[in-house]
Amino acid sequence: MTRINGIKEQLGYIAYDFDTELKKASKGRGGRLSEVAKEYVLPDYQTIMAGYVKEETPEEAAARLAGKPKQLIQAEEDDGPTTLRLNNERFTVPELLYHPSDIGLLQGGIADSVQQAINACAPELRPALWGNVVLLGGTVKLPGFQARLEKELRALAPVDCELQVTMPEDPVTASWKGGAMFAELSTFDQWVVTKQEYQEFGDEICRRRFMC
Repeated sequence: MTRINGIKEQLGYIAYDFDTELKKASKGRGGRLSEVAKEYVLPDYQTIMAGYVKEETPEEAAARLAGKPKQLIQAEEDDGPTTLRLNNERFTVPELLYHPSDIGLLQGGIADSVQQAINACAPELRPALWGNVVLLGGTVKLPGFQARLEKELRALAPVDCELQVTMPEDPVTASWKGGAMFAELSTFDQWVVTKQEYQEFGDEICRRRFMC
């Protein structure tokens, strides 16, 4: 799993326009790499302990641009490390975040989920929520994630709403830090439901305390 995460984090990205990106990837034919394709060097845990993206050398670039099939270049490096070549996989795999129906999942993507969550709130709160969409978690760090989400949300948001999608400096730990700051407030006890209260009153205690 660590190896797959490394590939995702170093090579994955979100396509702003999926069809355009597919066309770029399809141009790598006849042994030549497309402008999207990258090679990932796999660890052998003897001399290479962690995988990394193989950067194309000037000689390889010149050979590729001259039309020399990439297989010939690879044949000259048979004694080198094992590499994994990724082309359209770099963006088609994370595309499932936006279109899970591509693999048969009958559910909406991220943009649809944001819209559903906002529409589940009181109408008077919705404009503020459209203007305060915050990205959290490691996956949002994929290049192009924020721009693509803004694009899709703009098509779903009311035309008179200001849309703002922001990402904190460290989206991985931001939610934990926010929760820690909230817990340190002197008024924290007023905004929590204890286990004992929930067992006694059920979810009614949440409605009474937070929706008044």
